[in-house]
Amino acid sequence: MSGKTPLEDFVTHRTRQSIEALEEELVAAIYQQREWEQEIMSFNPQSDAPSHIVQSFTQSKLKVQELELKIRQVRHSF
Repeated sequence: MSGKTPLEDFVTHRTRQSIEALEEELVAAIYQQREWEQEIMSFNPQSDAPSHIVQSFTQSKLKVQELELKIRQVRHSF
């Protein structure tokens, strides 16, 4: 037995599920970020990349950072 109450076990289990779901979302966001980065790198010079591609890349970077922060918050919340 874990020495925890059923409620504590439930919360721990749900927290692990939340972290796993966030990590899966993070992996997908990282792949998306890399795709946008590759798209930008196909332009020479890279400053010739269309603004919508640069904006999408920037948004993808922000999404990765947001997910990393959420994972940290969930891990440190209990």
